[in-house]
Amino acid sequence: MFVTRSKYDALYDRYVEMVAQRDDAIEDAKESAASVHQLATAAGRLDLEAVRARALAGQVRSAGRLGRRLMRALRVCARYRAENAALRREVAAARAAYDHAVGLDSPALDMGVHWQQRRSDRVVPKAVES
Repeated sequence: MFVTRSKYDALYDRYVEMVAQRDDAIEDAKESAASVHQLATAAGRLDLEAVRARALAGQVRSAGRLGRRLMRALRVCARYRAENAALRREVAAARAAYDHAVGLDSPALDMGVHWQQRRSDRVVPKAVES
């Protein structure tokens, strides 16, 4: 069977077209593979970020709980400090009342302090020898 030139040219043109389509398909496949690789890498990064986000959300919830506990502890501390200050004022008032009752707030006592330091019959404690 003979092949005419026109039929040969038509077959050759079709062959060239198929080779071009094959080359385009190979390039598309390479680009798709690269795209799939990039998407897989991005998906891996997103999975990693999702894990980090979950961990951060847990830390935020924990920080919220700790913040509430801290505020409660601060309120209790403030209440205890207020009670302590009130008790100190009561003790100071009771001490002042006692000093007044036994005469320890007399101005004569304050003036006698200097005499006590200078008196000649003052007994000086001696060191204990062992």
